[in-house]
Amino acid sequence: MWQLDSSGNLSSSGPTVTCIEQAKGSSKFNALWNDPVTSGRHTWAVTYTSGAPGLWVGVTTPAKFDAGWKCKSMSFGGNTSDGGALITADFGPRPAPGDVLHITLDLSPERLELAFAINGRGLGPAFSIPAPFPEPWCPLVSFSDGPAEAALAKLPEPLDAAAMAAAPAAPPPAGSPEGTWKLSSDGRATVEVVAEG
Repeated sequence: MWQLDSSGNLSSSGPTVTCIEQAKGSSKFNALWNDPVTSGRHTWAVTYTSGAPGLWVGVTTPAKFDAGWKCKSMSFGGNTSDGGALITADFGPRPAPGDVLHITLDLSPERLELAFAINGRGLGPAFSIPAPFPEPWCPLVSFSDGPAEAALAKLPEPLDAAAMAAAPAAPPPAGSPEGTWKLSSDGRATVEVVAEG
């Protein structure tokens, strides 16, 4: 049920979509999973099976789906984006081959909320839009380079808010100093150590 953009650089077989060749310059190749939703909570898992770095996942509407940078979406690929412009830098780790990404879309009469997780670690809500908002919504996979491959599956039960909430950062390694970072007048960063780890 993949709907591929008009680039000619994508192919699909069942739940798997493949970016065939390496990109030339700044390109983006988009595939929409054509199973639209208009209400309720939904989670899709995208397995980044192989390929070059540069996978983005998210949602779009069929009306906003297009080739390249003309496709408008709410997506995550390390940063969050509207499909063409940066929304939040360093929202989470950049996806790499072998990663499993979860997209959870919650559509209520009052609000649209979209959250992401990577390898079981929730990143928290990335987008929150009050009604009215366009619909229907479909999951989207975008590649910025190839060859690469990803597979999508809809979970029978959506992940709950706790599973998608931003997980706390990993604790510092044992033996690391604890303290407060300060920027000196000459631009050097220093740490005032309050305890040795």
